[in-house]
Amino acid sequence: MKKGILISLIGLVLLLAGGGLLLLPKKAEERKTKPESVRSNVTLSNDSKEEHNEFLQPNDEVLAAFETRDETKIQMACLKQYREINPETVGIITIPGTVLCHPLMRSESREGFYLNHDLFGKSNPNGIPFMTRNSSLGKAGSNAIIYGHNIRYGQKDVFYPLSGYEKLSYYKEHPVIEIYTEEGKCEYLVFAYYLVDTADEDAFVYWEKTAFSGTDFEAYFGEVEKRNWLKTNLPADETDSFITLSSCSMELAHSGTNRMVVMARACREGESYEEYISNAVMRTNPYLPKKLRTK
Repeated sequence: MKKGILISLIGLVLLLAGGGLLLLPKKAEERKTKPESVRSNVTLSNDSKEEHNEFLQPNDEVLAAFETRDETKIQMACLKQYREINPETVGIITIPGTVLCHPLMRSESREGFYLNHDLFGKSNPNGIPFMTRNSSLGKAGSNAIIYGHNIRYGQKDVFYPLSGYEKLSYYKEHPVIEIYTEEGKCEYLVFAYYLVDTADEDAFVYWEKTAFSGTDFEAYFGEVEKRNWLKTNLPADETDSFITLSSCSMELAHSGTNRMVVMARACREGESYEEYISNAVMRTNPYLPKKLRTK
């Protein structure tokens, strides 16, 4: 069984630690006889207060999907339950083979609300991944800006796994980000990882561009290419759909203006992308934030 499916079936579909939420789609007999053994797969780090965590019991539809051992059916059933709880849920975002698997939120009236709130709308300093209000998924020329904290603890992840893209071996093991929406699953192939210090005079304002056309696409991706740690030769143009994941970086920790950014392009219908993954290399001289250039 693939590691990503195993995480969904046994480990967790959702973990928001520190006042967070756990959705554990396990078999009915396991829930009755082995609740602690199942829960041990998602044990929180020692500094968390487990009595403050809120557990969401999977509904019958999620349990039925679990019985099929089909990850897509499981995620779609979970998405339906999340949307029943909070209609601002637009999808589930996951990187197969990692602990990153969360609802994806979007609010028209409270854009930054989920920076410090959970699926239930309750205060939670670790937050939950969310899209900016003017972002969209799957449209030609779209670039969805998605934010999430870098908590730095494996079980309190949010966007912590993104830091792994600093290593080529990690990229080749986890080249695809999956997003499940009501329309189904969409795979996005990672092609860029870079760092930005928003305090720099020449900082790349990557977070303002949510749609491309003509020359602005070339200009934007020229800046991405300049900073990109990865070289994949993945073709892309203004008719493609992109996601841009943004979180704090560890290299510039505690500055308050530090960002690590991962970009991915929606896989085209019938596209074979294995060659882009296998031929990928790390760049030797990506353009770095000023604080790192002076070290």
